[in-house]
Amino acid sequence: MPSRPTSHQDKGSELLRKKKCAADEQTVLFNAHSNQYAMAKIKIADVAELKRGRGIVRTVGGVDIALFSVDGEVLAVHNYCPHQHVSKLHESVVEGGTITCPMHGWSFDLRTGAPVNANGQLKPIAAEVRGTDIYVTLDDDH
Repeated sequence: MPSRPTSHQDKGSELLRKKKCAADEQTVLFNAHSNQYAMAKIKIADVAELKRGRGIVRTVGGVDIALFSVDGEVLAVHNYCPHQHVSKLHESVVEGGTITCPMHGWSFDLRTGAPVNANGQLKPIAAEVRGTDIYVTLDDDH
């Protein structure tokens, strides 16, 4: 459950609140009526932070996001493995577009979140690069 937003403003009939995020002090719109985030693109990291075969983790609006660079493409997923919900996917071994959780060896396709040798599904997050900045899109499901 998201923490309490720090300020608010009215937008039409919905009360939207702005919440400061850990990633670069960005602001996310939070709908207090539905207790969900409005779609928002958030600057989360710089491309130079990503190293081949290694992930990084950033927290945005209370959500841990694992970022990876795979064949020049930036991919993002929730940092939690569906096996035991451990927030360690950013420490995964990355081979091609597949990651293997360091805790128990479950593997997943980073692009789709589909399991390779496990049950459950990763939750991909839309990511895009603008110049050297990496942005992710949070929606109502994040």
